[in-house]
Amino acid sequence: MTHIPLPVRGEVPMTPDPENTSQWSETTPSAIESEASSASLTVTLQLLGRTCVLALAGDLVGSTVSALEAQVEQLAYLPARDVVLDLVNLVTLDEVGLNVLVGLSHYARGRGGHMTTMGASEDLVRRLVGTPLGADPT
Repeated sequence: MTHIPLPVRGEVPMTPDPENTSQWSETTPSAIESEASSASLTVTLQLLGRTCVLALAGDLVGSTVSALEAQVEQLAYLPARDVVLDLVNLVTLDEVGLNVLVGLSHYARGRGGHMTTMGASEDLVRRLVGTPLGADPT
């Protein structure tokens, strides 16, 4: 696991001095930026009667949640009550993405419907256990 040092609130991140490489570890700000910018998410919305299918492909992480949030905003204008999350092509899910999915579950219940998932990998299923998206094993 690589530790990425974050600046303290209000502190301006240091710019690397190319002459002094001893001040940088394996992770440089440009590497962090390129890692974060390589994440991508495609969200496809399909309405089937009163059910909305949201197919997620790629990485649902902090830098990509806006793609899902934009589609979720569309739900307010659709007659769908139930939401099906197609997770077959979801590659990465971080805590921010998981929180957005949990929020979507609450939103569906608030509209009198429910949300289900399909196609989640074993690893993803383990992450969903204990949330409104996954069954609790107890």
